[in-house]
Amino acid sequence: MTEWLKNSSHEQQAENFCSTLVSSIRGCIPVDMKSTAASRESFWQRYHRLRCSQIYSSNWKDFLKELYVNASPLFYQCVGDRLLEELVKLASPIDTQDSNEVTNLNEMEMNALRYAAGYVPRSLIKTLKKSANLLKDELQLCIWDLLDDENEGGTANDWVDAVDRGGLSRVNEMTFQVFLAMELELRKHLTVKRCVDLEQTCKFVVGDDDVLFYWSIVGGYWEQEESQQLLKLVADLYIRMRGFSFASAWVENYKSSTKTSLQKSKALRKKLNST
Repeated sequence: MTEWLKNSSHEQQAENFCSTLVSSIRGCIPVDMKSTAASRESFWQRYHRLRCSQIYSSNWKDFLKELYVNASPLFYQCVGDRLLEELVKLASPIDTQDSNEVTNLNEMEMNALRYAAGYVPRSLIKTLKKSANLLKDELQLCIWDLLDDENEGGTANDWVDAVDRGGLSRVNEMTFQVFLAMELELRKHLTVKRCVDLEQTCKFVVGDDDVLFYWSIVGGYWEQEESQQLLKLVADLYIRMRGFSFASAWVENYKSSTKTSLQKSKALRKKLNST
């Protein structure tokens, strides 16, 4: 196929086919990417109708026939899925200025977020292996869909690769969008000035429209129960992990406000319990 596409005499035919394919898939993506539950459902309904349509299948078969390729329908369904992911990323950048409390993530923060996101799947796999969860095998298979294909190109994980001393996991771009949406939502609730309830914060994060939208792209073929369970596990672990950073800040604020040396005072936990 690659050799056929390189042939200049086929350039126009390939361009026409690609243009038609992109237009048809792009037509499934809602203009308003705010992603309410209804729009997510409608989005997937349109896409699956397209994938199952006779014209979609015929266009692929006619194109592959020119290449003398008798490919399985799984081939062009896979190509369509990958194209859908790329078009969604282009059409739906996350608004990082949703409120005055949320600021843009700078380059270092984005790199750190990608690093932290890679920790979550690896940790969950270890946890699930030892758990009594009835769906632990299915959930572990789903987690592999969160990870990056090492054979893919791109520079998004260059920083992670540079600091990797072995054993780091790398999430794919769509999964990274999930974590970015989680981080932006989390910043609305978790600050250095106040402590929040973990369970309640997790509900806000897993209920965020952007989180749910990108999660539906990542796990479009998972069973609903598996998808819901895994999202809860991912969000819970990520919030706990982020909480350690804020806990350190809370301690420093406490030390600063009391202007006392904790080394010469009674344990902090005892002082807090006594007030």
